Amino acid sequence: MKVPEQYVRCGVYHDVDRCAEETRALLALPQRPTCIIFPDDFSALGGYNALAEAGLSIPEDISVMGYDGIYLSRVVKPSLVTYQQNTKALGRLAADKLIELIEHPRVTLPEQIRVSGKLLDGGSAASFDEGPQLPARSFFENEFFTFDGKTMKEVYPYVKKISRRNFLLASGVVTIGAALAACGGSSSTSAAASSAPASSAAASDAPASAEGKVLNIWCWNDEFQSRFNDYYPEVKEIAADKSTTTLKDGTLVKWTINANENNNYQNKLDEALLNQDSAADDSKIDIFLIEADYALKYVDSDYVLDVKKDIGLTDSDLAGQYQYTKDIVSVDGSQRGTTWQATPGLFAYRRSIAKAVLGTDDPTEVQSCLSDWDKFNDVAAKAAAKGYKMLSGFDDAYRTFSNNVSAPWVSGTTVTVDPNLMKWVDQTKEYTDKGYNNKSSLWDSQWASDQGPTGKVFGFFYSTWGINFTLLGNSLATPTSEGGKEEVGNGIYGDYAVCEGPQPYYWGGTWICGAAGSDNLETIKDVMLKLTCDEAIMKQITMDTQDYTNNEKAMNEIANSDFKSDFLGGQNHIALFAEAAAKIDMSNAGPYDQGLNESFQTAFKDYFTGNVKEDAAKANFETAIKEKYPELTDVVWPA
Repeated sequence: MKVPEQYVRCGVYHDVDRCAEETRALLALPQRPTCIIFPDDFSALGGYNALAEAGLSIPEDISVMGYDGIYLSRVVKPSLVTYQQNTKALGRLAADKLIELIEHPRVTLPEQIRVSGKLLDGGSAASFDEGPQLPARSFFENEFFTFDGKTMKEVYPYVKKISRRNFLLASGVVTIGAALAACGGSSSTSAAASSAPASSAAASDAPASAEGKVLNIWCWNDEFQSRFNDYYPEVKEIAADKSTTTLKDGTLVKWTINANENNNYQNKLDEALLNQDSAADDSKIDIFLIEADYALKYVDSDYVLDVKKDIGLTDSDLAGQYQYTKDIVSVDGSQRGTTWQATPGLFAYRRSIAKAVLGTDDPTEVQSCLSDWDKFNDVAAKAAAKGYKMLSGFDDAYRTFSNNVSAPWVSGTTVTVDPNLMKWVDQTKEYTDKGYNNKSSLWDSQWASDQGPTGKVFGFFYSTWGINFTLLGNSLATPTSEGGKEEVGNGIYGDYAVCEGPQPYYWGGTWICGAAGSDNLETIKDVMLKLTCDEAIMKQITMDTQDYTNNEKAMNEIANSDFKSDFLGGQNHIALFAEAAAKIDMSNAGPYDQGLNESFQTAFKDYFTGNVKEDAAKANFETAIKEKYPELTDVVWPA
């Protein structure tokens, strides 16, 4: 097959922006390509970002492949189909030849050395049965290769054959000059230079540099920015556009906020972390934030500093924090993040609807009616008879089931679907068929509207942050951005209350991580100390914002006080959160949680709406996760 010239674009090795630009050019062609092969894994990030900007999904809309097999290719979502070089062998052989050249300059001859690599499967390319082979083409030119007019059924097998057979020899060819150039770190040299991630060990073993004057903080929204600006005692001045914060010692805090839609935040963070070693000191990431669902992806890597060994926090500093908030960011005894919030979950219900359905809005009495799932389902039927929905959508109750599984998702290469997840499936199907929900999804407009003045939904499962950060805002008729006040009379402010619900659970949480390679370790330490360990500051954040913060003593003091939430009709919800926090168990959390939970929910939505049968939803889930995580080979369903 002859590839038309317009589908072969010149890229630049390791240049994310250029590769993003060329990707956009390919997408602008009259016939969009079905697959793009990038010159290296790092530049493929530019392609990921450009495709996300265009609203395209990988591999559903377009397949993506790379070259190098660096760590980044395993952690991007979906994981990248790529050819992995054996860089250790390349380096070792290059060093041997260099020593030989130094010791025997007159008798050492130039030589080509072949080093084998391997193809790494991933979820970025649609996998099909073997099709006809295409003419061989080199993958080493810094070019994009796209195959128009051919389906992936034709292209993917060919790529696999090339990579594993005749292409295998070409990929391992390296001259002494190329290997040395890679070791020298030139931006224009061999792909071998890109395969070594930043190392926390290297960061801690190197001589300490002078404290930087720029502190770069990466996050996906402005929640932590608000906490920092409002409660970090060292803040001196905040820019009008909030893009920077100046500290009392003159340090300039620069905020990089990338929204997380289509995995945008993680993709850009991965790109920046991979380039951390070569970045200028004032451009290096110092602090970045992560969520519970993907925490292990980062803390089980070399990009994150140990909060005790590298940053200098002590066991005494961290003693007041809930243990589970430390466990979720710990690997092999190394704690690699810390957080200002603990995130137990409760059930937030409308007082007025509870009165109409149950004859009471008292949290204790409502809880007695919702204390297990059988009772919860009975109330759902009563609510429907009164013209109300029990829940808004498909996903509302998911975490109450997924956080109460008996074992992690993955053991070895086997995915086990917990029986508790199938209980969620059965319940959600029943609720959808009987009209007990509004068929919404988390974060969509219907879900948000259901929480507001016109909503007719009994309640919502929410974690601590959700009460003040999401539910309160949705309850207002006039948003604060339009001059509305957080007070009774504005929408349904004051009409919510909380109870424990059928079973304890947690939802989310945000952790602060120190990035390997940072030149601001003392400032990072001080931020962590004051914004996650200081009892007085933690208590004040809760008193001001109603968020549940990560200091057990401070939370218990508020729980046993006369603290009241006007938004929750005068209820001291901290007392209930304190009870729930003590029941949180993170022992079954794992690195695959985000991807598997998302794929499971997505697969079964078609079943809930009647578009597919249950067996088809199960099959779709298996297909999705094997494309996303090729290393996972088996799926076991409950009997």
